[in-house]
Amino acid sequence: MHSVHHAHNYFRSYGFANKPLILFASFLFFWTLFDGMVSFFTPILITQKGFSVFTMGLIYSTSSIFGALFDILISKFFSNVTYKRFIYALLLLSFGFPLLLFNAYNAFLFIVAMAVWGIYYDLKMFGKFDFVAKKVGESERTSSFGLINVFEGLGYLIAPFIASFVLVLSISWYPLAFNYFFLSLASLLFFASLISLKGKGVKPSFTSKENKSRSFTKEFASWYKVFKKIKPLLILSLLLTILDAFYWTVGPLVIEHFNNVLLGSLFLTCYMLPGLFTGFLWAI
Repeated sequence: MHSVHHAHNYFRSYGFANKPLILFASFLFFWTLFDGMVSFFTPILITQKGFSVFTMGLIYSTSSIFGALFDILISKFFSNVTYKRFIYALLLLSFGFPLLLFNAYNAFLFIVAMAVWGIYYDLKMFGKFDFVAKKVGESERTSSFGLINVFEGLGYLIAPFIASFVLVLSISWYPLAFNYFFLSLASLLFFASLISLKGKGVKPSFTSKENKSRSFTKEFASWYKVFKKIKPLLILSLLLTILDAFYWTVGPLVIEHFNNVLLGSLFLTCYMLPGLFTGFLWAI
């Protein structure tokens, strides 16, 4: 949950002592501004090429399929990759994605773009978890994830607001300029976090034995055991994800028909806003 209550608790407890973490969270803030903007423009670009809303939804959904396939492969072949390599790959694909997306003109090219999107989003997830595991003490990890999630939530809150105004200007080079501006700031902050670390790390909270390759059959069997234990949570997560995907897929198309630019810019922003404050309910 992207509640600012988590950020409040973090700074109250630790202040600005962990500069690498704050820089890393700031990097993710600007990266989510970039990702939020391309998420906003993707359904618009696809439908403007003559595809129906139904076909657009099918193309859009392939990003999740490629992401899931990538998750399976990365767990089997890239289990020892560190967060630095994840983020390097993330930034490389992120810089290439807008050019591919904005220049796509048929279903195949859009699906290729969706594949890149699905992969780099998961690279962000792996990089984030590995960074916290290696650079944050065990007792601080929960609050650190809360801080990072708040920064990401703020990025996704602001991105559609900016994108709505950019949409009024043009669908050509203005979105690309904003995308690369935010992505460049994100890259600078990531490298600043690397510089601030200067070899800092934490003692691993567990020791792993030799990493043995597992067959896909055994891997899926393990997933099934986990599924049975957390099935209600997974079903709830699925329903919330469907709701979230609905707003981010259909929302930009609805905003196109708003006569009032300010009102349209607040459509997705208002959807994202409540989640930033729900954490305070637990503090009452």
